[in-house]
Parts: sequence; C-alpha cells; structure tokens
Amino acid sequence: MSRSVEPSKPWSPWLRLLQLARWFVIRIPDPLRLHLAFRLRLPMGKASFVVTTKEGFRFVVWDLFEIVQRYVFWTGTWEHEEAIVVQQIPSGGTVVDVGAQLGYFSLSAAVAVGPSGKVIAVEPMPVNQARIRQNLELNGFTNVTLVEVAAAGEAGTARFATRSSNHQTSWGGLSTDGDVEVVTRPLDDVLADQGVTKVDFLKIDVEGGEPDVIEGAQKLLDSPDFKGPLLIEINELRLGERGHSGDAVIKSLTSKGFRDITLDLGLDPETGDRNLVFAR
Repeated sequence: MSRSVEPSKPWSPWLRLLQLARWFVIRIPDPLRLHLAFRLRLPMGKASFVVTTKEGFRFVVWDLFEIVQRYVFWTGTWEHEEAIVVQQIPSGGTVVDVGAQLGYFSLSAAVAVGPSGKVIAVEPMPVNQARIRQNLELNGFTNVTLVEVAAAGEAGTARFATRSSNHQTSWGGLSTDGDVEVVTRPLDDVLADQGVTKVDFLKIDVEGGEPDVIEGAQKLLDSPDFKGPLLIEINELRLGERGHSGDAVIKSLTSKGFRDITLDLGLDPETGDRNLVFAR
C-alpha cells in the first residue's frame, strides 16, 4: 500500500518524473532509502501527490522541502517505529495528539481506534490546521477532533514562531519573537471541553514547549486512570532556547510515577530530538 501515489492534475512531465523516481527510491533498502529521503528536496511547484501510507491512510504531499512530507513521499511513512506503537492502541480508545502538525500521528491513531474511538488533535498553526482538515476529509475520518490552540500552562494568547520561511511547518513553537498570535489553553481544559474523561494514549511533540504542556496537564498526569503510553519528543535545542532541559522534562514525568519504556518497546531513541515513551 505504501507504494501507491497519485499526482495532482494537470499532468506534467515533471510530476511523472517524480513519480518514477519515487518508484525506484521506495524499493531501495534502508538505511540508503532514508538517506535519500532526507536529501531529495525537489520543487513541486503548485502540484501535489496523495500517498497511501504504510499505516493505511491517505496523505497529501505538496512540499518536498518540508521534512515530514518528504519522508512520506519517498518512504511511505513518517517515524514508522513510533507509528507502529500508536497503531497498537486498542479499538475504541481515546488518543490525544498535542502538536499534531500535519496530522500524521492523528491519522494513524484514527485508523487504530476505529469509528468507535476518538482522537483529539491539538495544533495552533493555521497552515497545519488547514492541511489536517484536508487529510481528514481525504480519508473520510469523523473520529478526529481538531482543537486549534497551543497547549500551555494557562489560558490566554501567546506569540508563536511558525518558522515557515524554510518550509518546516513541524518546527514551530511558542516564542516571544513569534510571527503569529495563537490562543493558549491548558490541556486539562481542552479535554474537559471535549468531554474526555479517560485517555489511552498521549503524544506530545511541541518543539521545546514540553514543560508548558505538562504544566497544563497536571490533572491528567496525576490521574491514576492514565497509565500511558505517553510518547514525547525531547528537543534539547529548543528546550535550551527557552531555559529548560530534557532532563528536567523527564524528571517531571518520573516524579509522577512514569518510567521510560522506550527500549522495552524496541525503539531506538536518538541523541538529538529523542522520541521517548513513558508508562506507569
């Protein structure tokens, strides 16, 4: 299924060439394929592709300079090991995706929990919100609710750096120098608004805003009903820019009884932006 790709219309020789190049790249074994996926930044103009992913949903790719879309186009997936963990969530479960970006993990979770389940996708960037809605409509998913706020320690507004000048819609974060203003809400309030009383899986990927999300999710994290899994990206660079550290984020979770089960799941955390999984 990951080999399926549909170019947008009108057809052009360049789109056909990209499609042919993908046919070769996606058949190359890793790690060479992953190396090529990282390097193959190619213009698409106003064109787009719809890729059927390894996780079984369709995903729009319109910018091969943006890292998530680039990997989806050339490999058929994004952070596949983590996506496998997400897809182990039982049918009917509730997933909260904080920092949903283009919705890849929200879509993957939507497949896992099925029509009887629920996915809450929290995303403050307008360009990402539009793409999430596009991907949801493309798949006909009705079990995903998009909440257009930044999860933070308190309700209000804040400046948010979209960092869209270099195409990376996944690199945005709260910043006093941000180019847009966004609404902020504690995650506990977001869940209360959505009528969520039990969470089966929480993902946090907010580019240095992890302490803010945790501050606003004390009720959830203190609840004995929430045992995890909790998938969180530890972005040391962005945390450092805001006067925080990855060790402090990890300590804030372990102090509540969570333990790092990343290696137990067979995942290999990287030394840079580490994806860690915690559970009680």
